[in-house]
Amino acid sequence: MSTKKILGLDLGVGSIGWAMVSEHENGYDLLGLGTRIVPLSNEESSEFTKGGSVETNQVRRQKRQIRRGYQRFRLRKKHLVRFLTAHGMMPPAEFFTRMSALELYGLRHKAVHEPISLEELGRVFFHLNQKRGYRSSRKAGGNDEKQETEYLQTIKANSEGLGGTTLGSFFYQKLCENPLYRIKKNIFYRSDYQYEFNEIWDRQATFHPHVLTEARRKE
Repeated sequence: MSTKKILGLDLGVGSIGWAMVSEHENGYDLLGLGTRIVPLSNEESSEFTKGGSVETNQVRRQKRQIRRGYQRFRLRKKHLVRFLTAHGMMPPAEFFTRMSALELYGLRHKAVHEPISLEELGRVFFHLNQKRGYRSSRKAGGNDEKQETEYLQTIKANSEGLGGTTLGSFFYQKLCENPLYRIKKNIFYRSDYQYEFNEIWDRQATFHPHVLTEARRKE
């Protein structure tokens, strides 16, 4: 009597069912069956139904990264307020409420070339603190490799487009040419922000040497 084993699978949105039977001349014998539950959130289940790939922890990991980024920003801001207050550089409230984007980037441009007050410098540092720039902490791989490569190519092109000038001066010139220029769409390396910070510090240290010391630059 000839026999053969048959494995059957049933794929659902939230589970995978399986059964193995042995087929022979007189019918079938059930050898085993079971179900594997796939715990998907509503968003993951919707993506799976559309035929997209789903990584169970992907959404939670992305949300966790956003929370951590926000917490780190708040911590940096807290330390910056403490530093500026301790050294007489804390800007008044009107520097935050009455200064337009053009004026603010104009102040960053000015800080590289001529003296500004310590309170104005404090406002510049607040503005620089809002963005960190891109610095890779992992290697590209998997399905995201092509997308990340294109992203990095865009950042590289943006950085090379600075032509040696600082970000503040670059955006100031763009705003002078077009007041509606969208700055947020432009991503740069973290090193570009660090370069501007050091250029401003070096220039303003010649006017405020007792405040802008090397030890405080590191702080």
